[in-house]
Amino acid sequence: YCYAAWYREAVFASRNIGNDKASSTAMRKAESVLSSMKQVLLVKQNNNNEKESSSLNMVEDVNSLLVMWSNTNTNLPDLLEKFVRFIEVESGGTNNDMWLNTRSYNLIINAWAKSGSNEAINRAEALLKDMESSDTKVSPDLLSYSGVISCIAKSRRAKDVKKAKDVLRRMTKVDGVEPDTVIFNQVMNIYSKKGGRGSAEQCEKLLKRMEDLNAKGNQNVAPDVRTYNLLLSAYANEKGPSEAEKVLERLVMHESIEPNSITYTTCMDAYAKIG
Repeated sequence: YCYAAWYREAVFASRNIGNDKASSTAMRKAESVLSSMKQVLLVKQNNNNEKESSSLNMVEDVNSLLVMWSNTNTNLPDLLEKFVRFIEVESGGTNNDMWLNTRSYNLIINAWAKSGSNEAINRAEALLKDMESSDTKVSPDLLSYSGVISCIAKSRRAKDVKKAKDVLRRMTKVDGVEPDTVIFNQVMNIYSKKGGRGSAEQCEKLLKRMEDLNAKGNQNVAPDVRTYNLLLSAYANEKGPSEAEKVLERLVMHESIEPNSITYTTCMDAYAKIG
């Protein structure tokens, strides 16, 4: 709590009133709190008066703090990340799992996704890559990849669209992590909203991949009505209403999925845009 209070004070002094001196002083206070935490909780003395890592299991306490900080009005993902990076270094490495787990890193990734910061994608991807390389002693899960894709979804830069598909590709190479319908729909949503050249084709490829995975036994990745609505939207945005209507016809003929109100509304909106 003390660390977060001083950290916010430092950010406020710098961003809101332009007082770099006050900001620097507050940041030193925040770092001194972390130093005190290191001595009291992270490090203890053994019988030979040597320092060793604490064996306290603090994972839930740390995650509770991360949740609280990420839900405040002042969303500062760098506050969360700096705190976790400090624990990584000072917890002794081998006892890292006493302090941090996959959820800890997912909370930071989600905080970056909510922040709207220009740094969000790069910072979230860096955390994910650390998890993939085992530098953090924890492994990514489905929510880790979903969080990074959420960051990409909020970007307005066209060049970031392909990053979502790359994240999805990387996920399929991780043992124990299987994609589901939601994460495929996340990626399709990015393509359908951009409406750029080739977006409809990319959505078709994603749909085909979902169908193939489902046919191979992954029941969690079955296409649903949202999948088709996103495909329809991609055609509407890139190629116009006549191509979008063809997707509607495919959905009407589908043996297990029925169109909903959004399907018809999206199709009608496409026609309305051309008068």
